[in-house]
Amino acid sequence: MRPRPCLTCGALTLGSYCAAHKGTRQRGSAWHKVRALVLARDGYACVVCRVSTGLEVGHVIPKRNGGTDELTNLRTLCRMHHDDKGGVRRAYKGASMRDP
Repeated sequence: MRPRPCLTCGALTLGSYCAAHKGTRQRGSAWHKVRALVLARDGYACVVCRVSTGLEVGHVIPKRNGGTDELTNLRTLCRMHHDDKGGVRRAYKGASMRDP
């Protein structure tokens, strides 16, 4: 993974946020509702490997690349597949997008 600017301060980091800003992003109740819908739609399992622990909701197209929080752009992923964005992109390449 190549370093990129922190989304908050611009410092180079390997993730979306530098160590000073990682985990500081606040999500409102609207996000929690959308997250619950995505988890339920995907059967509370990773859409890549079907693992049902350590779940996160990830963007198919990252927000920094113009992605949105619409249900069609969100998928349930295990921590491993959420952290491995390259693997997620490969897994989705030929996969169909399921309707909510």
